[in-house]
Amino acid sequence: MRAYPYRILVRGDLGRPARQAFEDFEIEFDGVHSSLIANVDQSALFSALNRVQSFGLELVEVARLRDDETDCQRPEWPGVADPAGRADDIRRVAGSEPA
Repeated sequence: MRAYPYRILVRGDLGRPARQAFEDFEIEFDGVHSSLIANVDQSALFSALNRVQSFGLELVEVARLRDDETDCQRPEWPGVADPAGRADDIRRVAGSEPA
């Protein structure tokens, strides 16, 4: 299965154990959310989401980025796709809202 760049956005900063568990991801903290970005296939994506759950992190969104996307900028709220077109597909977690 082909790998695509994905961004997983979680609320809060990651502690040392979580950062080590996601060492295969680029991690950026913006003061409110942590962005985890990596090129992954579907199997690795679901594995990462299982790690999010096992660390008790609050999942905010998962976005499949364009193939040429490498920055950690998250889309502006409240739209489903950001106006700059960075995200091809964003799926918000039911009931989550921006802080």
